[in-house]
Amino acid sequence: MLKLSTIQKKQIVGITGLAMVGFVLAHLSGNFLIYKGADAFNAYAKFLHDLGPLLWAMRIGLIASFVLHIGFTINLVITNRK
Repeated sequence: MLKLSTIQKKQIVGITGLAMVGFVLAHLSGNFLIYKGADAFNAYAKFLHDLGPLLWAMRIGLIASFVLHIGFTINLVITNRK
């Protein structure tokens, strides 16, 4: 198994946190298109649909970011308490 230092674990937590914040900002900006009208929102939905397999890769990346973020954070808390 790969042995990571606490600094490396904190860097992973930071990077995965930024990835999740990026998702929230992208999701929010896409949803704000509802205020530009149905055509703009539907065009955004079509754009997402047309991404096809890339959208699934992004979804898997988001899930991986979430799992890594939570896992390394728990690991760091346990390590700090020792």
